[in-house]
Amino acid sequence: EALLLLADEEKNKMTLEIVGEGFLRNVLEEFKGKINISLPGNSTDVNKHLSEADCFVLSSNSEGFPNALLEAMAMGLPVISTNCKSGPSELLGFDGEKIIAKGDFEEGEYGILVNVNDPEGLKKALLYLYNHPEKRTAYSELSFRRSQDYSLSNIYNELLENIIV
Repeated sequence: EALLLLADEEKNKMTLEIVGEGFLRNVLEEFKGKINISLPGNSTDVNKHLSEADCFVLSSNSEGFPNALLEAMAMGLPVISTNCKSGPSELLGFDGEKIIAKGDFEEGEYGILVNVNDPEGLKKALLYLYNHPEKRTAYSELSFRRSQDYSLSNIYNELLENIIV
């Protein structure tokens, strides 16, 4: 599932869009009257949703390589990710293990990290990006630039440079 932030500064509101299906759908439906939430369900056109978003959130408890995070970065979205094992911290430019205070977030070179299962830290990170559109713009550019490190041509060139003949 993908969490997307749709910011509307003119109306001073955010909409949380959750793309995908899961066992929490019924619980999330209950929030519709309390917060601005959109639950479009499964989608074959994820890029459409990404292109309409102002921020991408990866809220996983664990990852291998976070492909969804990289895809959002390739679309030029500023990103917030949980600091799950393994991948997000490296992808966002953190060196080594990152300790984040409970209820807080850390800014990396290419995006923002929050602790796994830390709704207060995630809330602070979302509000931070919402209230600082210049940071969203900066992270948008930086995340796109970072995603290019994983482009097919870059990976191909790295392989060619490192092959011992």
